[in-house]
Amino acid sequence: MIRIANMCTAAAVLLILGMSILPAFHAAEKEGRVTLLEDKTTFTLSNGIVTAGILKSNGDIRSLLYKGSELLTDKSGHPGGYWSHDTTGGADLVTRVTIDPADNGGERAEVSIKGISGGIKMGHGPGAAPDGDFPADIEIRYALGRGDSGIYTYCIFEHLPEYAAATMTEARFAVKLADFFDWLRADEHRNKYYPKTSGRTSTSGPRRRFRMKTSMCTRRFSGRIGHSGFLRRRAA
Repeated sequence: MIRIANMCTAAAVLLILGMSILPAFHAAEKEGRVTLLEDKTTFTLSNGIVTAGILKSNGDIRSLLYKGSELLTDKSGHPGGYWSHDTTGGADLVTRVTIDPADNGGERAEVSIKGISGGIKMGHGPGAAPDGDFPADIEIRYALGRGDSGIYTYCIFEHLPEYAAATMTEARFAVKLADFFDWLRADEHRNKYYPKTSGRTSTSGPRRRFRMKTSMCTRRFSGRIGHSGFLRRRAA
């Protein structure tokens, strides 16, 4: 049993993204400045290399553009890019600009989407109970700098003293990539063409799902665990 103390934890993920095609950004893009637009539903960050559309309702990435090409898909389960523990289901939702590029000459932008638990269990990712995972405020942030070829995201869990003790399942960030991605590199031993799956799915032990591959990988089995490599070799 893990007891969640009064503390915040954070994690960061780098995504390779793309170039904006929004007309309102063109002048700033030529200079490489970071721009930030927002409406009732979305934050849009761009720097002439990368454009990201962030949903205010839950902290998901709605769209990622690289040189005019959409990198994400909505054709496979949960669309786009997302944290397994999003900001929905609590007592309140707060969105704000934490770093305004208008205040720093277009050097950096950062936005925040925060779900206020109010003691209600938050998080509905893998392993979570139907009524949520644990009571904590969940804040998701996205940041983009001048000249960056990727957008950064991190998630903060804040368990307040008045919230009940609880355990926590895994929390992770995932993206559903467009179907033109066909190469997987985990390390020097796992660096190869990754064909589309064909039909049959089998299991090997609890929660281990593998798919048979077609083409050059016929008769080989592959799964998310097998591609993790040695974590000690993965640079943060």
